[in-house]
Formats: sequence, C-alpha cells, structure tokens
Amino acid sequence: NNFDTNKYYIDFAARNGLDAHGIYGYAETPWYYDDNFNFGWAGPNADVIKPIPCLNMPRIVEYARSKGVGIHLWVHWRPLYDKLEEAFALYE
Repeated sequence: NNFDTNKYYIDFAARNGLDAHGIYGYAETPWYYDDNFNFGWAGPNADVIKPIPCLNMPRIVEYARSKGVGIHLWVHWRPLYDKLEEAFALYE
C-alpha cells in the first residue's frame, strides 16, 4: 500500500463521481503505526498520528483534495481515543 495504489483509487473515485476513498490498512495491518499488527485489537503503542511510512499520508490527502475526493480513514477506537483532538486536527 503506497501513494501510487491510493492514487489509482482516488482517480477512480474522481472519474466515477464517488465522494471519498477509504484507507483501512494493508496486509492485515492498519495504516497507522501499531505494534500489534492486527485489526482486532490495537497494540499498546499504536499511534494514529503516525502513518506507516510507505503511505505518505500527507501526499495522499493533498492529491485527493486536488481531485475533489475525500479520504475516509478506518481506525481502531482505542489508539484514537487518547489522541482524538490531535488526530482530528491532523487529518481534517
């Protein structure tokens, strides 16, 4: 999962009038740092304000915005709860 993969789906959404592209994760791991490597439960050091490096999340968000496509981010509630305000400000 990288910028080019997400660009493909963002372009698809833009061409087909879809309002958003969803980013969930890759290979059974979330899009953000998580030491548990499992969608079922977040690890103790999971950090939703630290995307996995291969995604280049700022570039993805910027590209989607330029195409008029929103980004929906799936996140486990537990790591989000502790950094709710910071995460929303970062990804808004």
